[in-house]
Amino acid sequence: MILTLAQPNEAGADIRHKMVYEESAPFQSSKKVRSDEKPSNRNIPYKYNRKVLSIEGGRILLHLRRPLLVEVDPQSWSCHVEGWNLNLSPADIVDLPIIAARRFLILFSKAERGDLTEEERRDWINILDRVDYRRFSIDRSPPRYLEGELTDRQPGFVRVKWHDDVTQKIVGPVLLSLDLLNIGDHFAAYVKLGVGEEVKSIERLSILPPV
Repeated sequence: MILTLAQPNEAGADIRHKMVYEESAPFQSSKKVRSDEKPSNRNIPYKYNRKVLSIEGGRILLHLRRPLLVEVDPQSWSCHVEGWNLNLSPADIVDLPIIAARRFLILFSKAERGDLTEEERRDWINILDRVDYRRFSIDRSPPRYLEGELTDRQPGFVRVKWHDDVTQKIVGPVLLSLDLLNIGDHFAAYVKLGVGEEVKSIERLSILPPV
């Protein structure tokens, strides 16, 4: 979506707003507005198609349960993001993913400290209804100290028996962290777990004495 503002002509005509909608942009509108169409009094909704917001340079992804909905006032061309209490100028729309992610992080940080105002608490509840907070919390959690035993190694996967007697199949690039272990080795490491207890990373590996 491109928002432009036509300047008044030399005769001093009123400023005429123009909107040009592009199919390739990350917005979808239920209404296309022609550049020569006169503004109406009804807000124009635009749905932002991105499903995730990047936090910490993409190390953590905030998954959206609902797409960002931007309502454009055709009189002032101010843009309001529904449920996020964000009001933007047309020029700021291109930075919407950054602005929304920052809004989330600010309120999250205040909620952790117990510093939310009443208005911010209402905004925080609305935002939580629109994001996958459980997944965010899992992705953000620090690695855990775990001990285990390598019980099997096959092309493309290994099996580890953890200290709580749970055996887990581990696949993917994380296998490289265990490439120096032999079957039967006991080890300790800091393990990052994802959704469904999937092993996302293994770091600070050490080999323990035989039990």
